[in-house]
Parts: sequence; C-alpha cells; structure tokens
Amino acid sequence: MPNNSGPFNHAIGSKTSQHAEGSPRTIVQERWRGSSTHFVMRTVQVLLLWVVPAAGYAFPSSTVRQSSFRVPVSLRNGFGRMVKQDLVLTVVRDRQGDRRRPFLVLLHGRPASVDARIRLGQVTSPGNASFFAGLGFVVLIPTRVGYGVTGGPDLEYTGTCFDKDFSQGMTAVVEETRQVLEFASHLPDIDRHRGLVVGDSFGGVAAVAIASARIPGVVAAINISGGDGGDSVRHVDHPCRPDQMSATFAAYGRSNRLPTLWMYSVNDRLWGPLYPKIWFRDFTDSGGRGQFVTLPADKNNGHFIFNRNPGAWHPAFDQFIQSLGFDRAARRPPKAANTHGLSSGIEGNREKSKHAHTDVIVSPAAASDQPDVVEHDASTREEATDTSARRLFSKYANLWVQSTKIKGIRNGIQTR
Repeated sequence: MPNNSGPFNHAIGSKTSQHAEGSPRTIVQERWRGSSTHFVMRTVQVLLLWVVPAAGYAFPSSTVRQSSFRVPVSLRNGFGRMVKQDLVLTVVRDRQGDRRRPFLVLLHGRPASVDARIRLGQVTSPGNASFFAGLGFVVLIPTRVGYGVTGGPDLEYTGTCFDKDFSQGMTAVVEETRQVLEFASHLPDIDRHRGLVVGDSFGGVAAVAIASARIPGVVAAINISGGDGGDSVRHVDHPCRPDQMSATFAAYGRSNRLPTLWMYSVNDRLWGPLYPKIWFRDFTDSGGRGQFVTLPADKNNGHFIFNRNPGAWHPAFDQFIQSLGFDRAARRPPKAANTHGLSSGIEGNREKSKHAHTDVIVSPAAASDQPDVVEHDASTREEATDTSARRLFSKYANLWVQSTKIKGIRNGIQTR
C-alpha cells in the first residue's frame, strides 16, 4: 500500500474515493472539522485568497476546470531503498470540447529550505496552467514527492555546494513523470501519444532529463531558467559546481533525440548570463537537439520570469509548439487575471514583449529536420507570493479573533 505518512498529507483534508483497479482516484473533499476559532481563521484565509489577486490561487478563466488526483508512485531514494508514496496531481483543462487533447506536464522548481518545500502546498500555477489549457493542452501538475501536500522524503537532494550530483536528483523526477503519464493515460480526454514537458528552474533541468529518457508520448521539452545550486544572495550569478551541471547536460545531450527549447532571462541572478549558454552548448555539442532563447531582463531577478512575466516567453513558446505541429485551440487563450503582480494581462505583456531584445540560438540538429515522434535551489515567485499572502491573512485573521475574544470577555463570555 502507498505510504501516506508525509509531513503535509494532513493539509489536504481529503480522502480517496474507491474505484476499480487502474482507474483514476479523485480526491474527495471532507467536511472540515475543528474549533470555532480555527474555523473562522481558515474561512477568512480562504476568502481572502480568492479575493486578492496577489495570492495567485484563483484561476483567471471561468472556462478552465481543475481536478485533483492521488497517484501512487514507487521510487528509489539515493540509497536504493524503494519509497511508495501517493503523489498529488492537479489536472487543468479547458471546459470547451470533449475530444482527446495533448498533455503538458508542468514541473515546479525547488525551494531552497525544507520549510519552504513543505509550505509549497498543492502546486496549481493558475496563470500559466490556464494559458496552456487555453491552447488546447490537458495540463498535468504533479506536486512531487518531498514537497507540499504530497510530503514524503526528499528524493531530489543533489548534495552540498562543493559536492554535487545533479543527475541523482533528476532520477526521481524522471520516474515520477513516467508514472504520472501512465496514470493520466486512463483519463478519457488525454491523447497519451503526444505531449510536452515544461519545467521551471530545477524543473527545467528535469524537463531536459525527461527528453533524454524516451518516455512514451513525450515529443518535446521546454526548459525555463533551468539549473540547480544557485543562490542569488550569497553568490550572485555564480552557481555551485557549474562544471558538474555542464557534464550533466552533456550526458543528456548524448541520449537526447527530441527537440528542446531553452529560455533564460538575461538577468537571471542564480545562473548569470554566461553559464546557461555554456550548458546549452555542451548539450548540443554532445548531440542534443535544442533552441536557445535569451529573454529580456525582468525586474531585479529574471530567474522568476516564468511566473512573473509570462508575456516575455509566450512568443517563443508559441513558435516552438507550432513548429511541432500542435493544433492550437479554435479560440484565443483567455486573458489572465493579474495573478502575478503584472501591470497588464497576458495580451498586454505579449505586445510589450514584441519590442524586447531576444537572442535565439538554434543547434544544427534542431534546424535540420522535422521533430522525431518517438514512442517511448531557489524558490519560485509563485511560492514566495503564496507565503507572503498567507502571513498577511493570518495576521489579520488573528487580530479579528483576538478582538472577538476581548469583546466576549467584556460581556462575561469566554470565546472558545
């Protein structure tokens, strides 16, 4: 039986419905139980999360629907021990149409601290997920083992700054993705034979690793701000062991047969402007197929551009998927709400990005023929926004509860 003893599993407040073997198991919400004080605090938090756009939880389009599933996965840790765990999977799709649609696996990054990884909650990426769903993809967002509501051991640890083994951390992600896609193949509206993997930060490296693993149905991968070992506070622009990262990408290049898109902001303060291009060169020199796009600078740190300024990477993404032959949805993607603190929605950012300087590098392998159809340490901006919002909401909820208690005491009634 899967081990559901992760440190954050209690936070879901749900149970698993009983279905036939091999069929998807939906998370069914239970009635919340607790004291009146905690109920009030929780209610205030939930209401504010939906009302305040900065929290980034409300999906911007009413035509998008979200489902949650528990996916049993079996993985090995760094010592070879088998770990069985239920992974929480968020599925986002367009309500319109009932045809089978290609999938898009969206891989989150890796917050630097243990506490931040636990606080990640259930990863939903509302703005970006709505955009992808609007293009006709069924978006699969796993909250991976060791994070948030999934809980469990940290299988993605890659070592200390001076003793890194990046490929070790990628092994679990690759196998998780393989098992998530096997699970998703039972969903009625997914074309299991054709889809993409998109990864941000640590997830970007994982996307490249997956493109080299020959997982059935995956036809391309997008790496956005991918890397590991960065610290924008203590060693700006200089990640730990960039030489090891070069060797890791070179190894993926030797086994890669799928087209990949690499996108990095020019002011990514975790990797700097030079290392990502070196990693890409080592990947393609080893035989990997890829296209490199330098995105414009974004505020004080372009590492968070995927969530903070999606309009900057939309044009390159659109061009890439069109070159792969993916059919766009009949309608244009909906304008996203201001879920990431942007001054305008998706379309406004798209117009702005037309005038931004973009540097594109295409490897010879990627430009020579059509894509093959093969059967086979930094916290994200979204996580930071979530944490700040929760702290703010908790503060005012506590003040409201304390005020209620004082009034009750004055009236001779102790609030409990």
